[in-house]
Amino acid sequence: MLFRPRDITLIPPQLPAYLSTYNLERIVGKPTDDQVKAIHAAIRALNSVAHLPALYDPDLSMQLSQHLFNAQLRIAVHREECMVALLPSDESTFIPPDLPPHIPGTLHKVIGAPSYDDVKSVQSAIRDVENLAYNSHLFDADLSMKLYQHLFNIQFARYMRDSVHGSFTSRIDSEERHPGVTSQSNNDSQQNNMNTRSEDRHHVTTRSSGPEQVKSSEITQLGDVMKEIKDAIGESKHVLKHMNKVLVATQRSMSTVTVGL
Repeated sequence: MLFRPRDITLIPPQLPAYLSTYNLERIVGKPTDDQVKAIHAAIRALNSVAHLPALYDPDLSMQLSQHLFNAQLRIAVHREECMVALLPSDESTFIPPDLPPHIPGTLHKVIGAPSYDDVKSVQSAIRDVENLAYNSHLFDADLSMKLYQHLFNIQFARYMRDSVHGSFTSRIDSEERHPGVTSQSNNDSQQNNMNTRSEDRHHVTTRSSGPEQVKSSEITQLGDVMKEIKDAIGESKHVLKHMNKVLVATQRSMSTVTVGL
């Protein structure tokens, strides 16, 4: 039987007593708005005690973030037009939620592969909204949830595009912006390594092992998600092709296409 992300029951992490007012339910099928908002609220509450070591739990923070990721992915998988849009296409369209007057900036619809500026604009809007979390008159939990889902959609679209083309260009872009600095830095680093290789070998090995393990775990997880989605797409290949034609025709005939929740 084919394994698909939407077939799994999402089980939230156990919350400590001081967060017991946040009721995180098991998620079966497509997450509801209230279920997703509850995850965001729990994350927000946990982050509010990040300066208190006796209360803040980084492991719980990681587990809540993973639970949110799974819920957002479930939403994308259940939304047919988003499944097609996540495939690399110059006609994929992502429509952000409208921002109220008290939130600065403007978010534009994204057509095709999202750019870094598109991602940064959404991140900036999220920061502005979250800064109002303690003002009940101005904070909008629905807007926050929609912005986070929009950010997930465009980031995942970038990942899918780069994955298909086999090009993850973050490091290349950085080197292109500062080629001289990068070259000189590499030369200095190589010289320093030659001078201190014997003395610092143990420390370098110790420092490197942790990040490499984390990176390997993240790559493995993303690879699993990719496989699951590609399997699901492969199983419904003909349906998706027909769906894509319908959506393309719709996108061309309408001025906007709703991609929000």
